[in-house]
Amino acid sequence: MKKGIMLLSLWTSICFSESYKLYSFLTPIYEPIYRDFFLPSLEKEPLIELHLHEIGQISTSGMNGSPGFRETVWNKLEMLEKAILDAQDGEIIFYSDIDIVFLKPFVRETLRHLAEHDFVVQQGWPAKSACSGFFALRCNKTTEQFIQRALRHAKEQKINDQPAIRHTLTHAKDLTWKFLPIANFPNGAYAMQKRHLYAPGALVRLNDQALIFHANWCKNLQYKYHFINEVLKCVSY
Repeated sequence: MKKGIMLLSLWTSICFSESYKLYSFLTPIYEPIYRDFFLPSLEKEPLIELHLHEIGQISTSGMNGSPGFRETVWNKLEMLEKAILDAQDGEIIFYSDIDIVFLKPFVRETLRHLAEHDFVVQQGWPAKSACSGFFALRCNKTTEQFIQRALRHAKEQKINDQPAIRHTLTHAKDLTWKFLPIANFPNGAYAMQKRHLYAPGALVRLNDQALIFHANWCKNLQYKYHFINEVLKCVSY
């Protein structure tokens, strides 16, 4: 990894204060969610510097399973590989999907769980498995190889980033990692307490432990937008 930090012109960097980099990537179809929810909510966390990678629209709908989706999320792993290679050894970086809204400051709690680990990741619900929408990692040779293996597996098997990360975690004997608590870092199914896709009218509940909310478990982007709105109605921070 190179010493120091190099920002290329394709990165948008928004600094709230000195501290930790949060990487994400944006396609045109997700612009309304980014503009109306992701970016404004990130102001709640003063310890974050956003590094946004913008790419062209590849997926037809922006949803998991749509044509071009897996090629889109391969960009995510390639972006992370470069971020680790460009980072200082031991530097901690965050990653977040765009369909996440930040409800409270989240850096300190994430770092508390990272502790001496290399990698901490959002937990799926009801299944206890890695959800690659939000995670933090310590930049070192171990995490560099972890992301490279996940990228290679994704391309070889022609799968999305999430199953590739899950597979690689299962076989990464040299990587120390743990799940982030689901109550603090909830996903869409947890907010509904049901394992089904969100649709308008679904009962949505979150308590004051939630620091972020990930609007997955949705049929389409219109429903994601609606889902986030409903979550914001039921929290009062």
